[in-house]
Amino acid sequence: MHLCVRMRCALRSLFILSLFLVLATAKVFAERLMAGWDPFAVAEEEGLLKQLNSLPQFNAKSWLKEGASSRGGKPTVPVNTQVVVNVPTATGERRFVLYVPDSYMQNGNSTAALQLYFHGLNDQCDRFLNAINVIEHAKKTGFVLASLCGSEGAIGTAWNAGTCCGFFSEKQPDDFDFAEKVVESVSSSLGVHFTRVMAVGFSN
Repeated sequence: MHLCVRMRCALRSLFILSLFLVLATAKVFAERLMAGWDPFAVAEEEGLLKQLNSLPQFNAKSWLKEGASSRGGKPTVPVNTQVVVNVPTATGERRFVLYVPDSYMQNGNSTAALQLYFHGLNDQCDRFLNAINVIEHAKKTGFVLASLCGSEGAIGTAWNAGTCCGFFSEKQPDDFDFAEKVVESVSSSLGVHFTRVMAVGFSN
C-alpha cells in the first residue's frame, strides 16, 4: 500500500517536472524566435519579397485625393501588368498587387468589377495571384484583380484573426480597414462600382 502511494507520488512528481521543463523550453524557444527570427530575411532568401519588390510600384494616396473617376478613360496603372500599390490605412501603410486586363479598355463605359484575393498563411500576395491562375480569366471577363498582402508575424505572413499570429508591427493590423481602402482606392482610380466587388480567400 505504502509502496503504491510512493510510486504514484513519484510518477506525479516526474510528470510535473517534465511538464515544467517542456514549458520552460517552449518559453525560451519563443523568446529566441521573437528576438532573432526575421521573416523578411527568410522571405528574401526564398526570393519572394525580391520578386514582389521588383514589380512596378504605385501609391494610392493621390487616387484617394482625386476621388472616383469615370470608367473608359486611360487607367492610372499599366494594363496587362502586375503592379504593387501602397495604400494608407488606420494602422499604417499596406500594399496589394493590382492587375488590370486589356479587356478593361474594351468593355465600353459600364462600371468595372473588382475581385479581391486573400492569400493563405505564410504565402505572398503575388505568388497567390499567379498560383490560382485567375489572370487568364480576368483577360476574358474584364475583371480587375487585387491580391492583398498580409502582415508579417511570428508564424509568417497572415491576417489578423484575433489571437493569431504574433505580428511584428507596433499596431495590430486592421485588415477590414485595409480591404476597404483597397476598394476605395481602386474605385477612385478605375471607376469600380461598390456593388460589383467580390472576395476570395484561402486558409488564414
